[in-house]
Amino acid sequence: MDKNWIQITPSDFSWEQEALAFVKEQLPDHEPYRAWANFEFIAQDGSINEIDLMVLTPKGLYLVEIKSHPGEISGDAGTWIWHKPNGGQKLFDNPRILTDRKAKKLASLLKVQPSCRKEGVPFLNSLVFLSAENVVNSLQGTARIKVHTRKDFIEEITLVDADWRWPRLDKPVAKAIARAMEEAGIKESVRSRRVGQYELAELLDEADHYQEWLANHTDLKVQRRVRIYLTYGKPQEDAERLQRAAKHEFEMLEGIDHPGILRAKEYLQHDHGPALVYDYDPAYMRLDHLLLNLGSNQLQLQDALKVLKLIAEAVRYAHRQKLYHRVLSPQSIFIKIDNQSDDQQGYAIKVANWFMAERTYDSETRQLSIISHMSQLVQEEAGPYVALECHTQGETDGVYLDVFSLGAIAYHLFTGKKPAENDIALQDRLSRTNGLLITDEINGTGAELQYLVQYATHPNPDNRIGSLDEFFEHLYQVEEELARPETQRSSNPTEARKGDTFEGGIEVLRPLGKGASSVVFLVKHQGIERVLKLASETGQNKRLRSEGATLSKLRHQAIIAHHDTVELAGHTGLILDYAVDGSLANRLRTYGAIQFELLERFGDDLLSALCHLD
Repeated sequence: MDKNWIQITPSDFSWEQEALAFVKEQLPDHEPYRAWANFEFIAQDGSINEIDLMVLTPKGLYLVEIKSHPGEISGDAGTWIWHKPNGGQKLFDNPRILTDRKAKKLASLLKVQPSCRKEGVPFLNSLVFLSAENVVNSLQGTARIKVHTRKDFIEEITLVDADWRWPRLDKPVAKAIARAMEEAGIKESVRSRRVGQYELAELLDEADHYQEWLANHTDLKVQRRVRIYLTYGKPQEDAERLQRAAKHEFEMLEGIDHPGILRAKEYLQHDHGPALVYDYDPAYMRLDHLLLNLGSNQLQLQDALKVLKLIAEAVRYAHRQKLYHRVLSPQSIFIKIDNQSDDQQGYAIKVANWFMAERTYDSETRQLSIISHMSQLVQEEAGPYVALECHTQGETDGVYLDVFSLGAIAYHLFTGKKPAENDIALQDRLSRTNGLLITDEINGTGAELQYLVQYATHPNPDNRIGSLDEFFEHLYQVEEELARPETQRSSNPTEARKGDTFEGGIEVLRPLGKGASSVVFLVKHQGIERVLKLASETGQNKRLRSEGATLSKLRHQAIIAHHDTVELAGHTGLILDYAVDGSLANRLRTYGAIQFELLERFGDDLLSALCHLD
């Protein structure tokens, strides 16, 4: 393969050298086999793209991303988890997504080269090669597609069996591709580029419209996150839209100062488009990566509440500055975990990606009005967290959009599962329910948490929680609900057992009986044994309240004493005296229901007589 193996850049990494040597040794050494290793190209959109390997065989043309991680690889179609042999873990975006994006860009670049105008360009397949020996591929479902190990990689790109129905690539095609690679300016991979005083060192994230790089300041020796909006080579209208998106984000955050909001520090120009410079802290990770890393070991309820409060506090601050995010999702939130003690964890968050934000200055609302469809700049992964009206052409309210996203994020935090796989699945789910139901995933959740999530994500904005202040009112109630003792009943109060407690410090000692309209318990109330007469169902609440109102007017030794009327998890209850002997007067004290029936039948005459008994 020496003649047809073109390594543009010598590799500095032993693992990469070893992986490339394995492929070179296994490939046949005759035409039309060709390979290009370690090169860089600048796409028509101005993006910088580093390639590990491109291979041409009779079976096809392949762009290969090499991942040499020993141990085990698991994850889904969006995010992978590398389980290291020493027990550590690392999360990263599915590399096939980026490789597929690079393949499309390189194919477009080759197609416009003179040498390919006649022969054309074969379809450029994208593959991921897990090159470490004995690596365990535990990817499931669609995440496993086009991902290969040493056991099947060479066979995948070379074996043409009897069922192969596509044309085989030949020597003329190989020569045309080789010439087109030269014409396209394929060159040595330079792992740093400059934006202002910053050298781009490592690609952190990429979408269709931008690249985010880890960058080093040449004088200050500090690291920053740099986002470059890719306007180079795009039609004028698209380029202007992206130029405005970058400028828009910088202007929207002017004067914003909150520890939970990631704002751009500088606005710079790069050869390939405008660039925004942000602070960088390696201890932060994307919230979606954290949640995937936790897997079935989801956040504890108190930790989920802490994280939700931090996010909501940042959004509430923004709203008080008339700033609305509009497309909030875990992909736009960075989180840092601080182990404060053995049993206490602290968290810090940064809300990012404000390029779709809206802000009101006095009576003027400024937003990116030339973006007619909001999803154009929203990553696909954010779809399950964005309100349905966000994808329509009509007017949208930033307050309601952010409230919905907070509710969807809350659903994920508390259940450990995404609200839906994508925006279409979310739309289908909400067409059958009035908001996300947290009880679909977990049992025994409190009524306040259920209410918060459902009415923050109600599909009809008119029925949705209407402000961040109202959101916090419900959040505080959730906090109180979670702080209650485990024995405190917050649902199904008529099924209470010995040892259960109700709000207000009412302790159940034992059940006393059940009638047509109520359930009766012996309870300890304010340190005294009393009777709790509880409506057996909410339809009996009116009857119990009426009885309580009547008894509260009576003060006589022959009439059972009424101490309080309470509401317990939606059921009305009466706190009454408790009698233990069998006299007629004490039986009346014990059975308030009998009194009520007598009063209903015989009216005020009997009431007057009972009040004057000696």
